[in-house]
Amino acid sequence: MPPGMRFLPTDAGLVRVYLRQKLIVGSLPQGFQKLFLNVTLYQHNAQDLVVMHEQLEEDQEDWYFFTPISRKYLNGQRPERTAGNGYWKTVGKDMPVVENNGEVIGFKRVLDFYAGKHSRGVKTEWKMHEYLTKEPKDHIIHEIPAPAPAPATTSMQLNEWVLCKIYRNRRSGKKRKTMDHVDEDDDLE
Repeated sequence: MPPGMRFLPTDAGLVRVYLRQKLIVGSLPQGFQKLFLNVTLYQHNAQDLVVMHEQLEEDQEDWYFFTPISRKYLNGQRPERTAGNGYWKTVGKDMPVVENNGEVIGFKRVLDFYAGKHSRGVKTEWKMHEYLTKEPKDHIIHEIPAPAPAPATTSMQLNEWVLCKIYRNRRSGKKRKTMDHVDEDDDLE
């Protein structure tokens, strides 16, 4: 981005311009390829993903990724949300992404990152918006080449590609314990 400019797309813009174009055409508009990384997002901690995104300006507060989604259970539809030394937890219900004309073009999920194991996780300041297109799969002309998945997860692929925006929630008015990094061996009481 040119100096003094920030990338602040709307939810509808993310689905219509970037996610749909990546799925249908196979590439992003000229000049925007460096803002989005293809990564198997759920194999990494939130803070590690930001480090991977070296192309962005230092003052960037939102980081964007295209990622596949894997199943939690064989033959199931529940996504696997374990990531590095923590997990992403869905907050609320999917929200429709609506164009100015009222057309629903996709959906947005909000997730919080918890450090540690599911039973004892500690909520961190990391948040994610996960965008899904409503585009029928038979209209996808060019599929995004998948990052090399771990061999054991190949049959677990849900074959859904999503666009994710990750950011730090610094606006929290509630006092709560937050952590940027917790080792799995740490006691999280």
